Amino acid sequence: FGIYFEKMDVMAPSFAMGLLAGYIASKLEKK
Repeated sequence: FGIYFEKMDVMAPSFAMGLLAGYIASKLEKK
């Protein structure tokens, strides 16, 4: 996962952050 995240950070950091934000948002919505 570390290597995958590193590649994501180099390729598209904004996309990675958006994905993380979406994941957190969905978790909060379920609660």
